[in-house]
Amino acid sequence: MNIFHPDRDTPSGNLAKWLFDSQQSEISSHFLYQDEDPLMSQSLDVPRQSAAVCRLSTLEAHTDILRQALQTARRKVVIVSPFLSIRALESDHLLPLIQEAVERGVEVVVYTDHYLDKKNGLWKEESLQARRALVEHHVSLRVLKGIHNKTLVVDDRLLVEGSFNWLSARRNKDDARHECSILVQAPAAAACIDQLMQELEAIDREALFYCPPKQKILCADFFCQPLYHNYWNSVLTHLRERASRLNLPEDSNPEPLQEIRKKYPRHRAAWTDEEVQLVWELMNYTNDLRVFTDCLQRSERSIRYKVEGTAP
Repeated sequence: MNIFHPDRDTPSGNLAKWLFDSQQSEISSHFLYQDEDPLMSQSLDVPRQSAAVCRLSTLEAHTDILRQALQTARRKVVIVSPFLSIRALESDHLLPLIQEAVERGVEVVVYTDHYLDKKNGLWKEESLQARRALVEHHVSLRVLKGIHNKTLVVDDRLLVEGSFNWLSARRNKDDARHECSILVQAPAAAACIDQLMQELEAIDREALFYCPPKQKILCADFFCQPLYHNYWNSVLTHLRERASRLNLPEDSNPEPLQEIRKKYPRHRAAWTDEEVQLVWELMNYTNDLRVFTDCLQRSERSIRYKVEGTAP
């Protein structure tokens, strides 16, 4: 600041007279160095109870921070929600926000539980619809065996953890329960986030569903995972009936193809949105390839290519 001399009749001296006249005229470096990560204070409108930690105790506070997380994340959003509900996703208009985040290059990861959200051993319809919607919007959906924590993570700068079910809690004030969470900001958040990710990685994983943008792969190595069944015979009967109502391809094809279609009636037929939906529903019930070929009337190779993106 030695170039500013208010006693001199020079351009810098005249500027100095104005700068030094009042504190309001000060050129401050605060706007450059006020935060290690400017997005923390400028984009995420969090309560300022303290510099690093605060408490959320209202429905609005939780839903607002969730929406802001999706809107402001730079690299990654992690949501741990043991229960899932399509109603929560739709009430908060979360699916468009997820889509926008993915299009910005943000990785959105959702952890949920394998044992919860079931009735008579089967996924509840609301949960099934939520799972399908998340994968269709390119969320990496990871199903773990035995989680009950409710956590939100934004990059390496914010962690919120408490009793609020992020993707299933009722959004109606009259029906909502009182929920509380502790919000931890950077720099303290980084160590907490590292610990959380280590804990999640240590829990047995049942399945991972992911549909990359602009691709049709639903789950790599899906049929190579340990065999599991999560259905009643009535469920398979219902899925077979739905598959049987799909239009079959015309018979005006070469004779070799007609022979194959005697065993697999939908062989080489174009995949429809309704049929892809059936594939996703089957993936929630089993990874037995024989069940897929029986229900969908397609060859094992065709189904593996659709689900895993490759076929042996």
